[in-house]
Amino acid sequence: MMDRLSERWQHRRDGAPREQPPAMVPVTVSEQVTVKADADRLWRLVWDPATSPLVFDHVVSAFTLPGTPAGQVGEMQMHVVACQDGTLVGTIEEVVELGPGYRAVTRSRSSTVPATSTTLILPLDQGGCVLRFRLDHLVPADTATAARGDYQDSARRYLSRVRELAEASPATPLAQPGDTEILDAHRACRLPRRRGGPRGVATDPGTVQVPR
Repeated sequence: MMDRLSERWQHRRDGAPREQPPAMVPVTVSEQVTVKADADRLWRLVWDPATSPLVFDHVVSAFTLPGTPAGQVGEMQMHVVACQDGTLVGTIEEVVELGPGYRAVTRSRSSTVPATSTTLILPLDQGGCVLRFRLDHLVPADTATAARGDYQDSARRYLSRVRELAEASPATPLAQPGDTEILDAHRACRLPRRRGGPRGVATDPGTVQVPR
């Protein structure tokens, strides 16, 4: 810390230019899958925070923050994420838009740069529906290509896991958001989790208890 302060003051004294922050550019990724499931059922599945540890890499627990309006604009969900060094970090997503139809937009409350995700479910006349997932992030320009590839891989894994989860046992009723029983109902059809995601972190979330 003191070394960095000394360097900063040395630059000022010598008239050296200060280091400029990296240029930021927007990166958008949109992926979709067709799911053989009722739109209402799929909507409850993707909305419930109890689903997150089953479909997102490194998320070990998730729940709606008490005091926020569940199922409405303003709801905030906490995701507990396992880092590479074994520490646990909490990230917060806030619902900023709902509708029309089966559509929700969330933004990260834990990032210093804009980061949003959009979930859209489109019912099909012949049955089933399309699940579309979009990510909009602001990243350093020199990492944009790599970031886009990582986001695409992440979105595709997420959609694939949601589809398998939704189609594995269509007769199983889904709990409403906040119910603990949803994990028990889907544990039998839970997807195999990769050991070591993009950051090499073990991704098996173990047992999660979602507060009521």
